[in-house]
Amino acid sequence: MTGGLTVFLWANAVLYAGFGLFCLVRPAKASGALGLCTIRPRGLVEFLTVYGGMQLAFAAFFTQAALRGGTAAVEALWFAVCLYVPLALIRWISIVRMRQAMPALILLLGAMETLMAGFALGLAWALLA
Repeated sequence: MTGGLTVFLWANAVLYAGFGLFCLVRPAKASGALGLCTIRPRGLVEFLTVYGGMQLAFAAFFTQAALRGGTAAVEALWFAVCLYVPLALIRWISIVRMRQAMPALILLLGAMETLMAGFALGLAWALLA
């Protein structure tokens, strides 16, 4: 269990760091890939903060949890459950309700969130057993 949890935490750290850096370094490309319209300067501040800054904050959180292990890792696991389950549900419900083609990145994020929710729930279930 400990090894699987550590791998899960590092995977989260790497994914969030990569996506956060992509959004910070190439905001126009990132926002376009997400299906967002051209971002005006005031909107760019919000995009960089939420899609760049928050993603890097999540990367730092999962990194410290992987490095510290123990209780920090378990708390990060419960955070992941609380994060991914609603993200995956809301993303897929929204996609179905839109009834139109979605950008590939949106579908990829939905698949990733669904996988991470499944892994988080599986690890949490094993922890409780």
